Amino acid sequence: MKIRDKSIPMISYKQLAAVIIVCRIFTLMTHVPLIRQGYSAAVQISAEAVSALIQAVMLIPAVVFYSKDRHDPAERAFSLGKVWGYAVSAVYLIYFTVTAAMNGGIFTDFLRSRFSESVTGAAAAVLLVIVCFYCAYCGIEGIARASAAVLILFIIMTIVMVTGGIDKMQTENLRTDFSGSLFLNALTEDMSRCTETALLCFAGKYTADRFRCGAYYSVCGKLLCTVFVTFVSLLVLGDYAYMSLYPYLDIGSSAGVRFLQRIDAVYMIVWVLTAVIFISAEIFFSASVLETAFHFRRSTACITVSVIVMLLLLAGIYASAEQVYESMASLPMQLTAVTLIPLIILIAERWGSREKKKA
Repeated sequence: MKIRDKSIPMISYKQLAAVIIVCRIFTLMTHVPLIRQGYSAAVQISAEAVSALIQAVMLIPAVVFYSKDRHDPAERAFSLGKVWGYAVSAVYLIYFTVTAAMNGGIFTDFLRSRFSESVTGAAAAVLLVIVCFYCAYCGIEGIARASAAVLILFIIMTIVMVTGGIDKMQTENLRTDFSGSLFLNALTEDMSRCTETALLCFAGKYTADRFRCGAYYSVCGKLLCTVFVTFVSLLVLGDYAYMSLYPYLDIGSSAGVRFLQRIDAVYMIVWVLTAVIFISAEIFFSASVLETAFHFRRSTACITVSVIVMLLLLAGIYASAEQVYESMASLPMQLTAVTLIPLIILIAERWGSREKKKA
């Protein structure tokens, strides 16, 4: 029987799915999947489908994790020993803070390149982290409610964009040529961009019930959003999509509707909100790791993580540390955080229980 700790704030499995989907929407709106690499529609969509299937398999250990109790990987690692606990905590803390800094770097680069080159990276980074710190401090419940609202806003914006650009859609823009080598490249690239999947390893602690449904709903929702955005971008923009830095934004710029001449303003609002939610979630779960490892208070943990993220973000802007961050948050690291660590802990727990029975 699952015992719920009433002192821990809880969200529903639907809210969990909304949080993860919105996190994926942030990278989706910034980097329309694989289009700039010149892959055909057949290669992209098939790679996205297989990527979702692999992610579903990767999540099996996390689903098993939360099938009996609500202890996250760090807590269960400490039950095996302090060395285990600190090692696992360090891996997740590094992964979450580095990916948060990467997303903050994407945010500042996007602002400067698309909207205003006069925006200083430091000012944007500091303001972003302050806002995300406050959201993380408010807790997962607030992040979940905001995610549901942003997801609805994204759907409405997408419908308006598609309606405004429907006269420009041409089926001839969808290339169907397929290459096995390009498919493998597209598959690894798509999976490496799904850094939000690792958040599920800690989100189960804060999910009231049916964590498995929330986890797999999020995978299906991410797949639907990714395929739809890819499909629409290629239909509307055609070959221009392969040259554009931000294809989905260009659809909004060209889609004029009666009540809104330029919908890219709405795009910007939604994109900023998704960035805040994603980074806030990463700060929140990083703070959760610190609470477990060092028994920090929530406020102290959030402040500590926010300072770390800000320093990493500033180092990425002024010391060109982006490549280092990309290697630290690469696909092998994601596989380690999402699958390998929970699987090792499960095996160690099973082995320990057998040894106790023998004794």
